[in-house]
Amino acid sequence: MPPARTVLIADPDPGTVRLLAAPLRRRGYQVQAARDGARALQAAILRSPDLVLLDEGIPVLDARSLVRILRTNPRTERIPVLLTGLAVDRDRARLGTFLQKPLQLDEVLARIEQLFRRTEAARAAGESRELEGNLAQIPLVDLLQVLAMNRKSGRLVVERDGERAEVALREGRIVDARCGTAGAEKALWRLLSRREGQFAFAPGPPPGADRIDRRVEELILEGLRQGDELAPLLPLLPPADALLELADGADGIPPDLHPVTAEVVRLLATPRPLAELIDGCTASDLEAARAIHALLERGYARRRSAPVPPAPAPEFLAPASLHALRARVARGRASAGQTVGKVVVVGGGPLARDAARARLAAIPGFALA
Repeated sequence: MPPARTVLIADPDPGTVRLLAAPLRRRGYQVQAARDGARALQAAILRSPDLVLLDEGIPVLDARSLVRILRTNPRTERIPVLLTGLAVDRDRARLGTFLQKPLQLDEVLARIEQLFRRTEAARAAGESRELEGNLAQIPLVDLLQVLAMNRKSGRLVVERDGERAEVALREGRIVDARCGTAGAEKALWRLLSRREGQFAFAPGPPPGADRIDRRVEELILEGLRQGDELAPLLPLLPPADALLELADGADGIPPDLHPVTAEVVRLLATPRPLAELIDGCTASDLEAARAIHALLERGYARRRSAPVPPAPAPEFLAPASLHALRARVARGRASAGQTVGKVVVVGGGPLARDAARARLAAIPGFALA
């Protein structure tokens, strides 16, 4: 049986410790507590907890300084820290390392489990030559942070429904990405919106030149922000396969367009589907979608209407009319063993009369005199 994990609760509020300690112990965790930053640092160095639940308002040694010391000490640098506080730290909350007070017990327990899964993945990445799994088990955000924490170099391949995307890492830094026809940051931000798919990390020097030069945390936060803003915009756009074009040659489009909008206008010189238009734009999916929406809304671009298929030629005689015609002819006079009838075609010129004769001649059982 693996040893029980230890959670260090560094919080000056005894009520918070009481709220969390008993439920954590019932789940098999060992619990330590510290009411100020100095005691929390001592406990972290001497006892090596598996996780620190740290209140941002802790006295004596402030939370920021405590985290900085933990990250620079070889004994504590890999201990995950879950911050709590009254004011929302949106960036850390999006990265899964912040909870707002008052704490909700179920949310705290779920977040602790999430951080331990991330820790296990980091350990597996450090011990194994190749890391594989499913994004439903470990989200891509956590996976990239794990690889960054372990300073890994290699290619992270994500596959879903036959589509393949890649992220290249060099010593824990994201240096390139590819998703469909998109590359670099545009591809990475698109990939961060994925919640499903299989992944595999192959260690080794990443191929090609570095096309991304930003901190992993910064890239992830920007990608998550763009995904949040893009989601409500997509339902306002036509379907991905809808063909878009400039409206009436785009007369009246102002010359001083935003660079992204101007690029979209240039691409629309040739009508193309929405998905291809977004792919072809060098800007991010969010910026491209905003520009396309603005052009559609102002009437400078439009969705090309599908050509109306020609109406099928009407039947000369519908089945019910043919049955009625047969019945009337059958009641007529007989001549040389045949029933004779007369059909008068009204309207049309010689061509119409010839067409009517051909249609009547093609009816089984009819012979024209």
